[in-house]
Amino acid sequence: MFAPAWLITLGPNPLRDDVPHLPWMDLYQAARTTRPEPAAWADLRRFLEEQMIANDALGPISDREAASLEAAYTFFQKASEVILDAHRSLRDVLPAPSRRRSGGAPRAR
Repeated sequence: MFAPAWLITLGPNPLRDDVPHLPWMDLYQAARTTRPEPAAWADLRRFLEEQMIANDALGPISDREAASLEAAYTFFQKASEVILDAHRSLRDVLPAPSRRRSGGAPRAR
């Protein structure tokens, strides 16, 4: 008699409802919070971060991250103004969009 075969998928989302699934982020969080962190877990955590498979978005905010929030907000405001200014400039350069399709009758509504 054979032992039952077990299958689990590892990825961002389950493939099927009848197959158990382990999300990458759950594996990453386990690797991040295991103390003391074994070298293999640290390697796995770094690999998942470098490959942009998982990240520390659910982890606690560090002092360094908290200190940078004001600068990030200021940068966001500046970037928004640059985008708005470019948008305003495009209105002067590009023709206004037409309400009719080119080369034909108006669309039926």
